[in-house]
Amino acid sequence: MDGFPNSDQEAEYRRSLLSAAGSGNTSAQQELEREYHVRIYSAQERQHYVPARLPDHLPMAVQRRLASVMEHEDADLDN
Repeated sequence: MDGFPNSDQEAEYRRSLLSAAGSGNTSAQQELEREYHVRIYSAQERQHYVPARLPDHLPMAVQRRLASVMEHEDADLDN
């Protein structure tokens, strides 16, 4: 991570790490944890944390957004 000549190159490096980590690349996940102190879960890992049913007490806008994200993740897993 050290020694990036400009912020554009570092941003591109972070984007590639995020993409790889989201795809399940464990070395990219570890690099993000070590260098940026963030934990990225793959779609398969997130599948275990998504509630089967949305709580009724959430505002309707939040429920719609969560449903949209969950549908998008399901479509990604089917491909």
